[in-house]
Amino acid sequence: MQPTDCGFSQGMSLMQIANNRTAQTSPPRLFVLAAAALLFVVSSFLLVSTRFSIVWTIAALFVFSIMAIVLTGGVIALVGIRQGRLPRVLQVFARWSTAALYPVAVVAGRLAGLEKDRVRGSFIEIHNQLAAMKPLKVQADEILLLLPHCLQWADCPHRITIDVNNCRQCGKCVIGDLLELQRSYGFHMAVATGGTLARKIIADVRPSVVVAVACERDLAAGIQDVRKIHVIGILNERPSGPCYNTTLNVAVVEDTIRALLN
Repeated sequence: MQPTDCGFSQGMSLMQIANNRTAQTSPPRLFVLAAAALLFVVSSFLLVSTRFSIVWTIAALFVFSIMAIVLTGGVIALVGIRQGRLPRVLQVFARWSTAALYPVAVVAGRLAGLEKDRVRGSFIEIHNQLAAMKPLKVQADEILLLLPHCLQWADCPHRITIDVNNCRQCGKCVIGDLLELQRSYGFHMAVATGGTLARKIIADVRPSVVVAVACERDLAAGIQDVRKIHVIGILNERPSGPCYNTTLNVAVVEDTIRALLN
C-alpha cells in the first residue's frame, strides 16, 4: 500500500508543515465558529433569564464572563495562526482556551449537523499550529512516534504492538517504511492498540515530543489526555474504511521529525 503524495518537502518548519496540511483538512476557524455559535445561544438565554431574579442575574453574568474569556482565547488562537506567531503567554492562554472549547464545539457541531470528524479535525489543526509556534529543539531519542495498530496490514501474522521490530518490512503496509525511517533518525517508535496502551508507552518512554498518528477521534482524545507533553498530530488515511488497513504519507512524518530536530 503506497502513501499518497501530499506535496510536502524536506527542510520545512513545523509551521510550514501545519499551514500546508490545513488546506487539506478542516480549517481551524470551523472549530471556533461552532463553539461561538453555541455560546451565543447560551448567552442569549442567560441574558433573557436575568429578569427573573437577582440570583439569576449574578449567575448569568458569571457564566457569561467565563464564556467570554474562553472564547477570547479561541479568537486569539485564530489571530495567532493567521499571523504565524503569538507571545508565549498568549500561546498558553490560547491552548487552554481551545481545550476548554473542544467539548462545546463538538456539541455545537452535532446540533448543526456537522460531521464530528470535521470539528475534531479543525481542533487538531488549531492544536498543531499553536504547537508549531513553540520554539522547540530536541534530540532524536526524545521523540516518540506513536502509531495506531490499524496501519499494519490486517492479515499480517507478526505482532508489532509488543515490538515494532517484529515487522518483516514486506511492503504490504507503511510500517516497514516507518521502521526504516526510525532506524535512520533514531527516534522511538511504538504501535498502540488503544488509549490505555498509548498512555503506558508514553509513561515508559517519557519523551519530550510525541508525534501521534491516528484518526480524528483518537487524535483529539489523545491531545486532550496528554496536556504536559508536546504533541503533534498527524491524521491517517482510510482508503478501506476506519480502523482497517489505514495508511499515511511517510514524507509528512519525516518532515515533522526533521523540523523537530532542526
